[in-house]
Amino acid sequence: MRSVRHSLQKHLIACAFAWLSVSAVPARAVTSPQPNWSALSPARQAALEPLRGEWDKLANNRKLKWIGMADKLPTMKPDEQLRIRKNMANWAKLTPDQRRVARENYQTLKEVTPAQKKELHQAYQKLPDQQKQSLTREAEKASAKGTRQAKATPPDMTKNAAGLDSSGNAAAQSGGR
Repeated sequence: MRSVRHSLQKHLIACAFAWLSVSAVPARAVTSPQPNWSALSPARQAALEPLRGEWDKLANNRKLKWIGMADKLPTMKPDEQLRIRKNMANWAKLTPDQRRVARENYQTLKEVTPAQKKELHQAYQKLPDQQKQSLTREAEKASAKGTRQAKATPPDMTKNAAGLDSSGNAAAQSGGR
């Protein structure tokens, strides 16, 4: 029994020393500093041109994502490249608060199932043009303010575009909508 205890003590002491030696070494940064604009290759600069004015202010993780996008751009079809460039230009025009809201919206929409997305799209398509235009104006106003009001929240999927539940009954409307 004594030899087991002694062996266990030796093992624990060895583990403690190993842990201390590892924890005493300073941790490296998860991402190394990314290049400033002038250090980017000409091809990356061309791809990332809409972000030129913001580049040196971006966080390293954001630079890494944009560099990854720039590297993929030449392999994309021309129409995809055009869409990406337009989106990049639009992104560059957003305020930091508007970008935060856009990221929150993206996270929220990632949680919506494909079936829910399809149902939402179908419900939107059934809306009268006037209501679609009204929703677009509201979203643009909220986006321009950069407020949380622009945050997308998946609607109650038990209601259809006409505000009826699946039985065809009028759904209860909340006071804030």
